[in-house]
Amino acid sequence: MTTYRQITPEDSAALMDIARIAWDPAHPAWKRLSAAYDGGFPAGVLKDDHAGWTYSLEGALVGFSIADRSSGGILMTAVLPEYREKRIGRELLRQAEGWLWSHGWKEIRLLLHDAGSGLGADFLNSVDWEAAGERESGTVSFLKRNPGPDFLLEEHTLHDPDTGYSRLVRLQRGPADRPHALCLLLDGELYWRDMEVMAILNPLMESGRIPPVTFAFVGCVSGPARQEDFICNDRYRRFIGTRVMDWLKAEIPMLHEGGHLIGGLSLSGLMASYVALKHPGHFGACLSQSGSHWWEYRWFEDMVRRLAPLHGRFWLSVGDLEQQENLSHSPT
Repeated sequence: MTTYRQITPEDSAALMDIARIAWDPAHPAWKRLSAAYDGGFPAGVLKDDHAGWTYSLEGALVGFSIADRSSGGILMTAVLPEYREKRIGRELLRQAEGWLWSHGWKEIRLLLHDAGSGLGADFLNSVDWEAAGERESGTVSFLKRNPGPDFLLEEHTLHDPDTGYSRLVRLQRGPADRPHALCLLLDGELYWRDMEVMAILNPLMESGRIPPVTFAFVGCVSGPARQEDFICNDRYRRFIGTRVMDWLKAEIPMLHEGGHLIGGLSLSGLMASYVALKHPGHFGACLSQSGSHWWEYRWFEDMVRRLAPLHGRFWLSVGDLEQQENLSHSPT
């Protein structure tokens, strides 16, 4: 299985191995990494203002990127030589870009070493980076401007000893002076980064077409984690319905007591429906986009019948090309 995910403390040794193979000790990128982390990732933990992403192929890490929200810079991107030209570096770069945009940066920067070869510069130009001047011999500064509207998301990590979960929650607060609802979206990165929903939702709120709400995006960690968390997993349901919701209500006192919206897509659309059914006191509305309600031979359908009559509103959207039958792919 292949997956992109955020770096965890356990990745430290593998990341250093990638860096050693990608760059020799005299390479400027290696020197920057060593200077930033005193020769290695201390105790496997990134600095507070840094975040990183890695690409895993059948459990082995083959590339990573690290960005710094305090400077708006992408510190480094490294991919093992045999995996270059497979669009891995492009995707790692895109994830770092999206994270920096979400912290309000209008322009972001990176340094390209070995710029004289032309290959790196050609690649950066192809993904809308512009050369901004030479910093030192062979090193060129590149910048990229945010192509969309500005937005800013807070970043919080919630730990729950009762369920064992630890997940990143990105937050855009609603009005502090009047009661309002919550929109909680699972598969958070897919919504705020890949689908760029804030570019749609913020203008709708500003124009008055939808009421102001608080947005909370719960991160999904990785592809394998999705296939565990989102299959009507009661442990994950308790994490959302208890730990996350209790924290949100304490953090944002002006949230309504109930009647909130939870949403997701594909597998997380299935889970959003499940959480809404099991926590009607929190959620009065559910958005399930192409929800995987076929899971486990339509177990969900039978479960819903047993819960009838249902309360709340459910929007289940399905594309007109989603016509497959007898689905059996993972995680069924």
